[in-house]
Amino acid sequence: MIKEYFSTPIFETLIKIDNFSLVNFCYEKSKEPGVVKSNINGFQSDLLDFKEPILQNLIMNILSNCVEITSYYNAKKELNAILQSIWININPKGGSNTPHHHPASYVSGVYYAKTPQNCGRLVLEHPAINYDYHNNKHTISEYNDKNAARLFITPQVGKLVLFPSWARHYVEPNVSNDDRISLAFNVGFD
Repeated sequence: MIKEYFSTPIFETLIKIDNFSLVNFCYEKSKEPGVVKSNINGFQSDLLDFKEPILQNLIMNILSNCVEITSYYNAKKELNAILQSIWININPKGGSNTPHHHPASYVSGVYYAKTPQNCGRLVLEHPAINYDYHNNKHTISEYNDKNAARLFITPQVGKLVLFPSWARHYVEPNVSNDDRISLAFNVGFD
């Protein structure tokens, strides 16, 4: 009998918000000093104010969709998901984000506001650090959701992606001639 353990739920959906205004907001924020965390050759904003009117529809969508992952993990029903942090990533040509995870939160994710073709995929890694050693091109005939060491998610305007905060991930370099704009966030419990 085969049972599945140690799974990593990845949630993707398309949402409709005012991306034109959101992109303009992101460019305005990029005029302020940013921070350097996982970003390489790109802009990462400081944490945004949750009360910004332009963010309200996005925040509502993030929290309502977190129910999928918290239910999957059988989280306590009396806990309420709350947004802990949200920030902007603008990756111009050559911009990327190094492998990292998000400590002290439960669910993390990204929303794509501007995504030219070939602007860098989100890559989520298998949680076992030596997974590639055992499951590789010499042992696997065809990769699927059960044996792959990485999941590649292609950015798309309007796409919201949620994943466990412990999931190590990175963003490939943007090889387009235009900016890739996303908002990343962390969700925890009150």
